[in-house]
Amino acid sequence: MGTDIVVAETSVKFKKYFSMEGIYKLVKEWLVDEGFSGVTNRGDRSENYLERLYLEKETPAGKELVIHWYAEQIPFGSKYYKMKIEVKWHALTLKEAETVYKGKKVKINQGEIETIISAKIETDYLNKIKNHPVLGMFEKILRERLLKKKLEAMERTFYGDIMRLQGTLKSYLGLKLWAQAAEQIHPKMW
Repeated sequence: MGTDIVVAETSVKFKKYFSMEGIYKLVKEWLVDEGFSGVTNRGDRSENYLERLYLEKETPAGKELVIHWYAEQIPFGSKYYKMKIEVKWHALTLKEAETVYKGKKVKINQGEIETIISAKIETDYLNKIKNHPVLGMFEKILRERLLKKKLEAMERTFYGDIMRLQGTLKSYLGLKLWAQAAEQIHPKMW
């Protein structure tokens, strides 16, 4: 196990009508398009292994769902860096509802959902440097000095990717993005 660098932690909360299936597919497609995959205990990689936890509980107010996904990407086949994303959903008072879309009745969900997205970069994930008799003493120096600029560039890029995922999710749910919200607070002067 290498050293984790937290890149971003963000969440999206929504309470109204939405499609849980649509959110599920949207995030999965985004992860696959970006090159992320799930990993089994044996180390097999596939987009089908994203889900780590799925809990469903029936309550009088509706269903409660807790879903955890874990995906990782090894950029350019690196033996030192690994990018990791965790997506956690917590849905409360989830009920089925119907609406008309393009002249057809469609089943959707009503309730409250929170999506938490966290991103990390793991360095020396194979422990090759840490377990090396000579290089192990210099791993921190390697990470904090020699590879500092590369790590910072990776962090910036990865942070932008996570904010894009958050924006995609907000857009899907019809929520305002940061720029739209800022424009309402400070209207354009020209």
